[in-house]
Amino acid sequence: MYNRQTSAIDKSEMVMTADKKLVFIHIPKAAGSTLKYIIERHYTRDATVYFNVDTEVPEFVNWPPERYRSIRALIGPQPYGMGRYLGGDVQYITTLREPLSRVISRYYYVLRSREHYLHKQVTENQISLVDYILSDLTAELDNGQTRLLSGLPEVDGIRGREPVTDEVLEVAKRNLQNCLVGLSTAFDASLLLFAHHLNWQHIYYEPQNIGKNRPPKAPLTDEVRQQVLERNRYDTLLYEFAEQLHREQLAAAGIDESTIKRFQEENRRYQKQQVLRRRLRYLPARIKKQIRRILPRKTAE
Repeated sequence: MYNRQTSAIDKSEMVMTADKKLVFIHIPKAAGSTLKYIIERHYTRDATVYFNVDTEVPEFVNWPPERYRSIRALIGPQPYGMGRYLGGDVQYITTLREPLSRVISRYYYVLRSREHYLHKQVTENQISLVDYILSDLTAELDNGQTRLLSGLPEVDGIRGREPVTDEVLEVAKRNLQNCLVGLSTAFDASLLLFAHHLNWQHIYYEPQNIGKNRPPKAPLTDEVRQQVLERNRYDTLLYEFAEQLHREQLAAAGIDESTIKRFQEENRRYQKQQVLRRRLRYLPARIKKQIRRILPRKTAE
């Protein structure tokens, strides 16, 4: 669920250059918060709709046609297909994550996020990690990625929770072929792919919404791991398909390992400069002036 507070983006970093209308299918705990932070630099707030903040999917699909005309970006947990309401040239993007690590990460997010709709239920009932990921508390825990990407109202987990089947998986695969496909484990490559197709100019970043309360290794037995993977077998198959699509899209865009490494080096410098700039705020004006003489005027050039 999105935080209602505005992201702390320096106004000088905002460059509204995106050419296409954007639909970002944010799969929870798949690097979406960091990607959202970057997207906000390229689409103005008044032309952006956030699901779970501005509206919910069942409401959105029933808006009068004139409300869709000014929208240039749809962001948030949403089923595939919402772009049909925008008209014009629409680009879908999404990032996927290996199913087991995603549901584990989601549990710790729920624990630390008081605004999450499951937080009270999980904490007050002291629901353990194992009990959570094997429960039916949310459709996210049962092939949640396949559900959203299928776009089928009876299955998507937002409008319906019917079981995922082989046919639903095939629908999700076809829809995924119409998306730019990112992977949480290859975030920098994914970001370069999105920027290449969407003409994003400023993509340097600092990671957002990193889970600090998660232990280094989740306390799961092999048996429980197998249960989770079996329950999410369609997500596993979809993820394998996404990996192949991701590799093909990178190759078609001419994004190779050297390109990715060069960006990562530049982004590390950007992150260090951002840390220095934050520290500057607490220094006397005389010292700030001296330091700024040796820092670049813009960190994203």
